[in-house]
Amino acid sequence: MTKKVKLAIEQTRREKYAQDLFDELNRVVFKSGLPEDTALKWSNRLLTTAGRAKWKRSRDGSQTSEIELATKILDCDERIRNTLSHEMCHLACWIIDGDPKEGHGKAFKSWAAKIMRRRSDIQVTTRHSYEINYPYEWECENCAKIYGRYSKSIRPDECRCGACKVGVLVPLFKVRAPQTPQKTKADSRLAAISSRDSPRTISAIAESFTELKIQDEDVASTLNLMKGMARPAVRNDIFGLSRPTIDAQLSALTKELGGIGLLGEP
Repeated sequence: MTKKVKLAIEQTRREKYAQDLFDELNRVVFKSGLPEDTALKWSNRLLTTAGRAKWKRSRDGSQTSEIELATKILDCDERIRNTLSHEMCHLACWIIDGDPKEGHGKAFKSWAAKIMRRRSDIQVTTRHSYEINYPYEWECENCAKIYGRYSKSIRPDECRCGACKVGVLVPLFKVRAPQTPQKTKADSRLAAISSRDSPRTISAIAESFTELKIQDEDVASTLNLMKGMARPAVRNDIFGLSRPTIDAQLSALTKELGGIGLLGEP
């Protein structure tokens, strides 16, 4: 099972845990005073706060309620319990008490106390700011400021610390050394073949035969051998040449060799 699949399974569990908790608290603490269709929306973009409650009442009297939860901050059940309870207290003040201007005053604290009496494992405070656990962090070597990201988006060779303006950012995670591609047997074989059969003009090949002073029958034998090597499909795969192309080049070579007197008249 891949890491991505594991994270998806865990997120599904967290969403169910949050929904079950909402239903329980709404029933035993708020006496079903909160709309049952209140949407619990998980957001990857919510980073400044762990949760946010939204409520809207239209002119015709209908109302919509929503609780937004930060996926990247609420990474354990404890944070889910405390944050969801906090946002439910806000909705209770606005919907049940009918006071849309209530923030963290007397009414909010009253609802918070009721939750904590029913559930000792929940702590509702007027703030729910949590430290975000970033998978990738960099530290300024000058002022020691820490920068966190969910990806390796910071490039130390292209930027400096935003606080002191001069410090180099050092990654606090393991950085893989750049790997040099390892040559395979196929690569070595291809390199050897390429060195023997590097691209050359027909005239240059013909001139090389002239310098070696190969007799007519030797040249003819060599050409026949080359024609035989051109037939197998593997040669086409190596050089990327089609059969007609190879035949045309061999024909041109034959004419060139004949033209310099190695094969008689062209």
